[in-house]
Amino acid sequence: MTEAKADAPQHKKRRQRVMRLSMATRLAAAVVVVSFVALTVATVVGLRTGESLGKDIYEERLTGLQSTGATNVAAELNSTKRMATSLSASPQAVVALDEFSAALDTLDGLSESELEIDVDRLIEDYEERFIVPLQDRGRDIEIPDIVGDNSVPLYLQYNYAVDIGVLDDPELVDDADDGTRWSEVHDIVHPVYRDVAEELELLDIYLIDPDDLRVVYSVAKGPDLATSLKVGPFGGSALANTVKRVAKDPSAGAAASDISFYSGVPDTPVGVVASPVMDGDRLAGVLALMYDGLVYTDILTADGKWEDAGYSESSDTYMVGDDATTRSDPRLFVEEPQVYLDESQEAGLLSDSERAAIEAAPQRSDCRGRNIHCHHRVLRGGLGEPHHEPSPSDQ
Repeated sequence: MTEAKADAPQHKKRRQRVMRLSMATRLAAAVVVVSFVALTVATVVGLRTGESLGKDIYEERLTGLQSTGATNVAAELNSTKRMATSLSASPQAVVALDEFSAALDTLDGLSESELEIDVDRLIEDYEERFIVPLQDRGRDIEIPDIVGDNSVPLYLQYNYAVDIGVLDDPELVDDADDGTRWSEVHDIVHPVYRDVAEELELLDIYLIDPDDLRVVYSVAKGPDLATSLKVGPFGGSALANTVKRVAKDPSAGAAASDISFYSGVPDTPVGVVASPVMDGDRLAGVLALMYDGLVYTDILTADGKWEDAGYSESSDTYMVGDDATTRSDPRLFVEEPQVYLDESQEAGLLSDSERAAIEAAPQRSDCRGRNIHCHHRVLRGGLGEPHHEPSPSDQ
């Protein structure tokens, strides 16, 4: 008898219910996906377009500031050139040059005893007014670097800049009352040129003999008075080089120097414009104007009225020469000199001695080497390139 197998409960495998999407649902989902992708693409494109538009607007603003700065600097330089040309074209310039040159020849004929001065007093005065300030600014300079061994220059400098009694400014002396022909001519000519220098805010006006490039007259009566710009202590200066260009080719007209430092003016960088003084076809001499080089800082910094001039909070415009140093002070240096020097020193662009020299007086300073967005335009006429720099926060 066979045993019947007990009926065990049978568990059937449950079939998974397949979700079936209608064609309409699938199309709707595809539309959502495509729309999302399109929105993403549109957003990215929009951001990039906005960034590009913002960059274009910013570039236009930079170009405008740079162009305005370059135009104003060029106008200032051209104005100084016109001044020099007008003064040199005056018949008085020819007469003054001839008279001063002849008067210096007369002084050259005097004996050493007739030209005797208190040399120690002159040296003491020059140490205080020139040597110490120049050394404080990092210049390696001594008395022989600004004082020659010719008796005539020392005589005039002593009588018109050192032994001047109660007067505190050599420019105020019209006649040293020494009875010389040079003083007679000076008493007539000097008041005119002094007023011109004051009116035009010039540091000095020079008359230079064309043959030996001797400074036959100077408004300020510095240590360059009566010295030769060919072989004297100021022979390699900006004044000498500019005058030499004019004397070599007077037909070229007025010439301008780069902005540089001059040992006869310790307190500020200077610029020089020189123009030929013609008497018909004869070169009677050269008239030179020396001006404060910081005038370009005043122009490019809008005298501190940044917002009125269209600058952003930390934008900057300055001139850069072909030696990669500025010819005007950067904005940060003007507003916060210690911060500027700290940043430059931390970046390794400035040594302790260089910083000490900058703190002692206004100086050109190296570009900070930041990665910046800028525009520049070449400025013809002997100066550097106006260059606009936004700070990193403006980028």
